[in-house]
Amino acid sequence: MLAKLPTPAIDTPQPQNDFERELGEVLKTTYVYSLTPNGQLQRWVVRTDWSDPNKPKGRDKTFRQWHRDASGQVICKKGNEAWEPYRIDEFIAALKAATGFAAGLVQEGEAGVEKARAAGIASITWQGSAWSQNDLERALHRVKQSCPKAILAFLRDNDAAGEKKAQAFQAACTRVGIFSVVIDPVAIYSELPDKGDLVEILAAMDVPEFIRRLESEIHSSVESRRLEAERKSDSFALDIPDSLDPDPEFTQRALNFLYGDKPWICASDKLYFWTGSYYKHSPDAVERPKIASFCNSIAVQQKDGSIRYPYAKPSKVREALQWVKDRLEIDPNLLNPPGLNCTNGVLELGWNGSTPSWRLVDHAPALYYTYEPLATYDPNASTEFCDRLLAALEPGQREIFLRTIAASLDLPTVRKYKGRLVRGLLLKGDGSNGKDSLREVVAAMYGYKGMTGCTLTDFKAYDDGRKFPLSRLRLSRINWATENANTAKLDKIQSIKAFLTGDTLSSEGKGKDEEDFTPAGVGLFNVNDTPNLQASLEAIASRWGVLTFTKTFKIGADPLKGEIEADPRFKYDPEFLQQQVLPAFLNRVLAALVDLMRFGIDFSCTNQALLDIQAENSHLFQFCQQTGLGYDPNGTLGIGELWSRLKAWYIDNGTLTIEVSDKGKEKNIWIDQVRKGDANVKGANQVLARFIELFPKAKRCHLGNNLMGIQGLAFGISHLSPQISQPLANELACNPDTARNISQLSQLGNSDGKNETETCNAQQSERIELKNQNCGEEVTQLANQPDTVSDIASQVTNSLANQSPKKANATPVEAEAGANNVPSPLAVAAQILQCQTWVAAVEAMDCVAAAVNQKRATVLTIALKHISIEQRQHLVRLLAAHMQQFPQDSDAYSWLPQSSRKLKQKAQSLIKSH
Repeated sequence: MLAKLPTPAIDTPQPQNDFERELGEVLKTTYVYSLTPNGQLQRWVVRTDWSDPNKPKGRDKTFRQWHRDASGQVICKKGNEAWEPYRIDEFIAALKAATGFAAGLVQEGEAGVEKARAAGIASITWQGSAWSQNDLERALHRVKQSCPKAILAFLRDNDAAGEKKAQAFQAACTRVGIFSVVIDPVAIYSELPDKGDLVEILAAMDVPEFIRRLESEIHSSVESRRLEAERKSDSFALDIPDSLDPDPEFTQRALNFLYGDKPWICASDKLYFWTGSYYKHSPDAVERPKIASFCNSIAVQQKDGSIRYPYAKPSKVREALQWVKDRLEIDPNLLNPPGLNCTNGVLELGWNGSTPSWRLVDHAPALYYTYEPLATYDPNASTEFCDRLLAALEPGQREIFLRTIAASLDLPTVRKYKGRLVRGLLLKGDGSNGKDSLREVVAAMYGYKGMTGCTLTDFKAYDDGRKFPLSRLRLSRINWATENANTAKLDKIQSIKAFLTGDTLSSEGKGKDEEDFTPAGVGLFNVNDTPNLQASLEAIASRWGVLTFTKTFKIGADPLKGEIEADPRFKYDPEFLQQQVLPAFLNRVLAALVDLMRFGIDFSCTNQALLDIQAENSHLFQFCQQTGLGYDPNGTLGIGELWSRLKAWYIDNGTLTIEVSDKGKEKNIWIDQVRKGDANVKGANQVLARFIELFPKAKRCHLGNNLMGIQGLAFGISHLSPQISQPLANELACNPDTARNISQLSQLGNSDGKNETETCNAQQSERIELKNQNCGEEVTQLANQPDTVSDIASQVTNSLANQSPKKANATPVEAEAGANNVPSPLAVAAQILQCQTWVAAVEAMDCVAAAVNQKRATVLTIALKHISIEQRQHLVRLLAAHMQQFPQDSDAYSWLPQSSRKLKQKAQSLIKSH
């Protein structure tokens, strides 16, 4: 019998008169597919009809899909999210309410569905652009899950397009495991015109007659299929229990008998069955005995009356298993789509341009997730334990970590809009520092299946031709390797560069041919020792960021040693992790995804760690950092000058000792560098090759008189400047509280800074209230200090601007003499560095180890980029005067950044010139 509504529908959409300039008088009908939680239209179709005597029916029509995005904007497009079939909820309810076997009516258009509803018949359709196999199967899985014994009858339109859709529909039903029949509309109404549908049928006959004819056709179609099945099964049947059709189609019967009870899929030669929330892998070792038992039950009677079991052979078991895999196979790229499988549903991601959104939908077999959901989506989850977990990282590095993990939710889309913004992360630190606990919560978020652990050694093996270890990366969302040797040069491993940038890699299974794939996972690598990175800073920084874990977590911690009390539940209590940590962590990751797409990722707070790694790997990088040697497109250094500076540096640090013999001859005594392979430069003839290797963009050049030089290098360059020289907004990106405030970021660089001050004051008051007990008087002192780096830079600029420049030809002594109103020892610098108290308070508030000098240097660097040339020259004269009057204080400027050390060099030159 047909699935029917309790009463004929009276809420059918009614056409509305309208006028369009090109078409004239039109009728518009709105078909609502879904509503938002507050009752607004979410997805709908508008049908427009108008008279057209050239068409067979005397009229024409068009359909337009509309949707409302996450911000509430109405857009005339289908959108990126899947549409449910029209009237699907009502349709399933009618199937459930029917007694016995019920047949649900499926049609091609919304108008036919509404005609059926008005006649009291439940019916569904798919919107015009949603007839793909994926769209069909997604909804059919839901129907089967709700009504496993339902029959679906597809009443097609009377045209070629109707036949094509009927074939697609029936193929999808077969795939899902729903019994379906296709009804020829001409069998119900023989005079139906071309392209006719239910609307024309009900215009020619009353509803009871239509229902009688339709149910008759359904019964005939069902009976026809049943008789055909019986004919095949009775061909050689024996009166023996468990005996089945022994004809060559036994593989089909094996599929139906063993795999027809629930949805199954096969991907990459692995079988998975539907559990209700995900697809669970079933190894061949489990499936082969099942198939063998099935083959063993097939008996065949011979002509002489004897019985044989011709399918009880290993070859037949393999044949049946391969047939099952071939019939159930799907594209492996469909596994674990963007989003997250949660315990309470699937968190689907949607994109409106570069803006992400998400929604929680029911688990469905059409969503091919192969990991068990462990995370629960709860927007209001408590953050207490999650905050304790994330305290292992400093605020800036914490934001880098969260945004990197967030990118893994849909890395292809992130790369589409952000390019190679997401870098690999080197997690540096000794044991008991929180790395393992963070890895545990991330692994649990992906059900311990979306994370791999390919090590740096595995990547090196790939470069050497052994590609099998990296085959796991094909479906990896996150590759987090816990143990990594530092034997190979990290910047020389080509496969890891391809993985981090999303370039093609090859997957090589055992005994199988290679298959290319595009990696779509982020990379994190734990390193305890100094990683072997020796490339230039630009090359390293384009692919890597370094997160340093400086805290120590320990049971029975000693606060006097800087230890923090550890909680073993983060690592060893899965239930605690899933219930108390994961929901809040997931919320932080989702918020980080929004921040990632809006603000990007600022790695400037990791630059110093990269520089330290460079210096530890190569003493020449240490030389460059200490002397300010770096890229300068207008600079040129002679080999002799560079060798003289390097040799003096060797002597200063004890690497080189020059002994003078009694005869006045000099002998160089060298001490090798600690790191193996880090050879000293022992002569001028080695300088060019070694420094060109460090700075590949620099070029050798001829200076005349057979002298060689390097073009593109100069002393006095800040190695931190590539990141710090960005706009002030980027300087705040390492502060997540500030970075998330859009209005504050939009005001950075404005001269008045009113909005920024208001925002900062609000945040400052909140932080003081929350942290007052921990910070004591220092936090109270913070209230009177500048709140952001940009505030300090602004004060510095104003301070310098208020200084009166001296005459251009004044000597340093003249500049200082009689200038009682001019601050000295670089009292301007002291003014610049008045932020020391502010920094100390901030560090105490955030419970971070003090790094005052680094903060001061950063502030000074910013300030120097916002003053005029005259003010900079004035600063040089002040510094020269102080250095000449108080030469013993010169060491007090050792903390200065490279950019201001150049000022010191200019001041020294000014003194010598006079």
